[in-house]
Amino acid sequence: VNDRADGFCLHKTKYQSFGVGLPFMESDGSFRHEGDYFIMDHMERPFPQLHLRTGVGTQLTVAIADTVCPLYQYLPDGSAVDIRVAPLYQYIRDMVR
Repeated sequence: VNDRADGFCLHKTKYQSFGVGLPFMESDGSFRHEGDYFIMDHMERPFPQLHLRTGVGTQLTVAIADTVCPLYQYLPDGSAVDIRVAPLYQYIRDMVR
């Protein structure tokens, strides 16, 4: 969650293969190769919300403080997961609708 608590900030990503949309340029942050992984640090990319999807070969997991939720264990492959930052009252309002 970003400092204003109105979205997210991507600081770092780790991946195993190059592909369309994956960061690798110097302007994206600090790129390095460690073993089988490519790591991009110091990205500081803002996102108002996160649009994620479960998939084959991925283990989509969300961790907040000490709580870890392995979404890939609960949702079928291809499931869309949208995450946004909102005040608690909005969450409660949306749940009772």
